[in-house]
Amino acid sequence: MHPVSWSSVGLSLVAVAALGMLRAQAQEAAPAKFAPTVIAVLDQHRLEQSYPKHQERVRQVRELSLKSIAESKLRTTELAELRAKLKTLDPKGAEAEELKATISKKHAEDQAILQDPKRDNPRINLLDDTHQEVRDAVRSVCQRQGIDLVVPRHDGRQPLIYFADKLDITGLVLAELTKKPATPEKE
Repeated sequence: MHPVSWSSVGLSLVAVAALGMLRAQAQEAAPAKFAPTVIAVLDQHRLEQSYPKHQERVRQVRELSLKSIAESKLRTTELAELRAKLKTLDPKGAEAEELKATISKKHAEDQAILQDPKRDNPRINLLDDTHQEVRDAVRSVCQRQGIDLVVPRHDGRQPLIYFADKLDITGLVLAELTKKPATPEKE
């Protein structure tokens, strides 16, 4: 029989205790099992085409754009007419000098309008309103339905290769936007 020293027994007990603590810590640190992720699909193009407020805003943006283009053409025509008139005047005359100053002033005003960063704000704000409403409606539908992730049906480059129709929440989001009772898409 081998003699057992109390110091070796003590070290063994310390080692066993340490091993037990490490095993307990490892079990506590083990990753928890994850619940499956619920994914849905949103057809943004269909949503935009079917959402009346968005269609109205697109119409308003077109009107604002056409108005802006018409105003720009008017300024360009006015400057062209002033330059044409300047060519008919004596370059050294007082009237020509006055007309040059007017042309310079109108040109500077035109450039200031074109470079104004706030010029497009009304158009951008109209479409931003729609995008915010859609995000809010998607969030609301996802919270009610327990959806974790929404992917676009088409990202501008490639459509999704495959998805079951029951994953499409476009109808639910449209209903949320228009506050009409909805039924889930084809199940």
